[in-house]
Amino acid sequence: MKKWMVAAGILILLAAGLLGWYYLATRDKREIRNLIENAAGLVHKKSGDVPHAGVFKFTKVDELFCPYVELRISQPAVSARWSRDNLKANVAIMQRMIDEMSVKVSGVEVELIDGAAIFDFDADVSGGAKKGNIGFADVYRCSGSAEKNEGKWKISSITAEPVIKK
Repeated sequence: MKKWMVAAGILILLAAGLLGWYYLATRDKREIRNLIENAAGLVHKKSGDVPHAGVFKFTKVDELFCPYVELRISQPAVSARWSRDNLKANVAIMQRMIDEMSVKVSGVEVELIDGAAIFDFDADVSGGAKKGNIGFADVYRCSGSAEKNEGKWKISSITAEPVIKK
C-alpha cells in the first residue's frame, strides 16, 4: 500500500512541476502577444477624435518600448533608431496627418531565445489621410524583438514589409 502512495505522490509532484513549467514558459509569450496588441493600439485613431485624444497613448510608449527602438518600414520608407521621445513625436505627427487609422494584428508567433524574444505577425492597416481624402489599406508582414527592460517585456525593434495591396 505504501509503494502505491509513494508512486502516486511522485506522479502528482511531476504533474505539478510540468504544469508550472508550462505556465512559466507560455506566460512570457502571452505577455509579448499583449505587448504587440497594445503597441498597435497606439496608432489607432477614429475619425473625429479630438486633437488631445492621443495624449494618453503617448504615456504608453514608455511602458511598451525600450529606451531606443530600431524601426525599419519599407513603405513609407523609415529606417531609424528612435528614442522613446522621438517615437512619441513621430506618432503625434502621424496622428495629425491622418483622419482615421486601424491596425489589426493577427498570426503572432513568438520565440524566446536567451532571455530575448523574437516575434512575427501580420498587421492589417487601413484608414484615411486628412488631406486629399486619400484612403489606404495594406497588409504588412512584421517581425521584431523584445527584451526585458525595467522588469517588463518591451519592444526593441520592428521591421515591416507590405505583402498585399488591397
